[in-house]
Amino acid sequence: MRFQQSVIRNVVYPLLDFVSGSTELRYLKFYEKSQWWGLDKLKQLQEWKLKRLISHAWNNVPYYRRVFKAVNMRPEDVRHVEDLEKIPILTHENVRHNLAGLVSASTSKSSLFRFQTGGTTGHPLILFKDKNETSSSMASLYRGWEWCGYEIGEKMAQIWGVPIVASRYKLLKERLRRVATRDTLIGSWNLSDDKIEQAVKRLNKEKPTFLRGYASPVYLFGRFIEKNGINLKFHLKGISTTAEPLFDFQRQTLERAFNCEVFDQYGCGEINSIGFECEEHTGLHVPIERVHVEFLDEKDNTPVSKGKTGRIVVTSLDNYGMPLIRYDTDDLGASLNDCCPCNRKLPLMDAVVGRVIDMIRLPNGDILFGGFFVIALEDMNWIEKYGIIQFQVVQQALNRIVMRIQSLRTPNARDLESFRDLVQKYVGESVAFDVEFIDEISVSASGKRRYIISEIDN
Repeated sequence: MRFQQSVIRNVVYPLLDFVSGSTELRYLKFYEKSQWWGLDKLKQLQEWKLKRLISHAWNNVPYYRRVFKAVNMRPEDVRHVEDLEKIPILTHENVRHNLAGLVSASTSKSSLFRFQTGGTTGHPLILFKDKNETSSSMASLYRGWEWCGYEIGEKMAQIWGVPIVASRYKLLKERLRRVATRDTLIGSWNLSDDKIEQAVKRLNKEKPTFLRGYASPVYLFGRFIEKNGINLKFHLKGISTTAEPLFDFQRQTLERAFNCEVFDQYGCGEINSIGFECEEHTGLHVPIERVHVEFLDEKDNTPVSKGKTGRIVVTSLDNYGMPLIRYDTDDLGASLNDCCPCNRKLPLMDAVVGRVIDMIRLPNGDILFGGFFVIALEDMNWIEKYGIIQFQVVQQALNRIVMRIQSLRTPNARDLESFRDLVQKYVGESVAFDVEFIDEISVSASGKRRYIISEIDN
């Protein structure tokens, strides 16, 4: 291990853990061992954590105490993961309308991290996570990156969403963290050929050993590099993609362009780190040390058989601040019956379907990643201020975009103008951008709500 990498792994990260009060490295050390446990031992841990969580929810979370009583259930009735079927599914609407009742009465709200989610579903939510959950989630993510070949302390590059509206303090704090951890951030919003070219030059200068990002923007980088025959001056150990399905043609392009393996990952903003592809590429391993994942029939909520596509319903085992038990992710996927040649006994799930993010193509040639719009809503604080229920962005023509919003309250004229000006800054003055407030957003033929729709030929 090189000296600088060793310092970051053994000094910088422990210091960050200490200062923030998190336990990421402790969890990582544990997960590096538990990945090789037998399935029975893993399930014993999972069910032990589940019983503790259910007992905590009964004693401290008003929403669950009310729900448990409604179905005539007590904590001792849940002894195995299969017993979770007795508990009603937790939907986006349930969270939105019962936020206060879902927060643990035994936890100080000031000690919780506030999150706004909805970047890939169009259903923005406000929720809270405790340090135990964030530490467990990040450690699971680190372990997943280790399967890609990455080691903490090595240079990483991320093609990711960057804040659109942020305080100088927040930007400075984030910049210092990235410098300390050797993390290069490349914004994924406006991606023209010129901007990708400049970003590739930056990558050649920084020479990262690992790359992660949203699947579509990362693919655009690979396509540009291959199309223009660009000589890369760095070698990646692996690429990790997330936020939307990774298609075979995208994987193949990336592997040719960067000359490395590509690894898919699945999670959602409400419960991160749900599935990770290992070096054998046989599916996504579910870290059952921290989550329980169900695949349910879309009509009657009964478990579907192995290999059959169903709704993904997840229980986080580590968030005591705001437990999410049987949370409906609004995604589709399938469990697999295969044993992975890597010898890890963590169960496998298939790649997630039903979460495809369209890209917005602008008249000047720039490509705007769909996640831009939810970040704009978050940074303007509209999700909380106006009770955004869901939204949908439709590109009707190259020079016309309409954003449809279903909300509890209508923004005042000043905020609406500020929001339009913010978006206009990114899409350009030649694009007509309108905001419509409607009662309900319709679903597609598949029954899924697409939150970004491009009606032009890309």
